[in-house]
Amino acid sequence: MKLRLSLFLFLACSLLAGTATAQCSTAPRAFPIRQNPDIMLPFGTFCIANAEVGGVQGGRLRWGTGGLELFDTDDGGKLLWCAGGGRNPNPINCTRGNTLCLQQDGNMVIYANQGTNLAKVCDNGATDHGVAVWASNTQGKNDDHEVLGVLDNSTDEHAFIQNRSGIVWIR
Repeated sequence: MKLRLSLFLFLACSLLAGTATAQCSTAPRAFPIRQNPDIMLPFGTFCIANAEVGGVQGGRLRWGTGGLELFDTDDGGKLLWCAGGGRNPNPINCTRGNTLCLQQDGNMVIYANQGTNLAKVCDNGATDHGVAVWASNTQGKNDDHEVLGVLDNSTDEHAFIQNRSGIVWIR
């Protein structure tokens, strides 16, 4: 009985760990092409990572607890950067919001919404976008090939936005 219980617990924990790791995509996240609707990412819905090197996952850019944060290594790694807090941040300084928008103009914006309709926050025609509390300041950079990703340069991980011309934002 104890052996079965131990095996069950091992299998359950393995599946949960696999699920947590699998939630991050290693494919860069594309911005919407110009003239298309902005993309809304409510908190808890987004994680992107750099490709594994030697079986070890590097940086993870997460929009999970109302903040956009970059961690090194797999789950539970060191916080390297956060929106509003910069490199090597104190988590208290990280900007918090309700919605992350990838806008068709090429800007990435965190909105803090007080009672607004979250489904309309990233809508180009919305009259109430909420309060923009942080932005990548890359508006006008979208050449219909703009992506958000995570880069590992062997000494550190960086979040980046890149278009056809190259990197337009890196942190």
